[in-house]
Amino acid sequence: MEIKIQINIPQNWNELNDWQLRKIANMLYKKGAAFDFMTWMYLNQVKWWQFKKAYQLRLVLNEVPLSTLKEHFEWIYNNVDRTIFPKHKAFIAPMDRLINLSIEEFAMADDMNNLYLKTKKIVYLQLLCAILYRKPNETYDHLKLEQVYLKRFSHAPADFLFAVQLAFNGCKNSIVGKYKNIYPTAKKIQKSNKKSGFLDVVLKMSGQKFGTYNETKSTLVYTFLNELEESIIQQKEMKEQYGKKGHA
Repeated sequence: MEIKIQINIPQNWNELNDWQLRKIANMLYKKGAAFDFMTWMYLNQVKWWQFKKAYQLRLVLNEVPLSTLKEHFEWIYNNVDRTIFPKHKAFIAPMDRLINLSIEEFAMADDMNNLYLKTKKIVYLQLLCAILYRKPNETYDHLKLEQVYLKRFSHAPADFLFAVQLAFNGCKNSIVGKYKNIYPTAKKIQKSNKKSGFLDVVLKMSGQKFGTYNETKSTLVYTFLNELEESIIQQKEMKEQYGKKGHA
């Protein structure tokens, strides 16, 4: 008896719904056959009580090897380019690609993410969420980070924390790819992340185009990065120009 099953699965990271994102993010670093199988099930949105659907998908595996099916979701194993954040029932998620974040918020979030990658301490993912997620019309205040914002996510589920980190990494990868003069090499990125990074740059750029330090750190992240990228390009051009004159 021939069995026909129509299967429609997401074609990229941003097509995942929040449930799929959280499930896959929660096991993303657990490679192997178990990961492949569970990813296949999650992409098909199989919930634990959907026994018939799970059985049908197992029948597919009897006919088509999982290694062949993986070709249809190979993007899971390649570059993680998710830029849409999971929703939260109480707080507002940042916009796609972090376009509504200030440079201060981005710098602090980047620091928390780097500290998690270095230490694997879950508190840094809680801090990452505390920086990114807001009440309606709430403005970020760094002085409230540990005493107010962090408490909101101190009991957040692990799959939500990992989903937020995955989306942040996707946004960061996009930024690194776009601003090649700010992030010239992976080696230099790792070196710059040892310190506060952009907050030092914000301080140096204060009093210029964006105004005082408080005004500068409140500048939207892409506005700030565009200006910084252009400034670096101009400095390189001037250096090359004067270097040519010196050898003339």
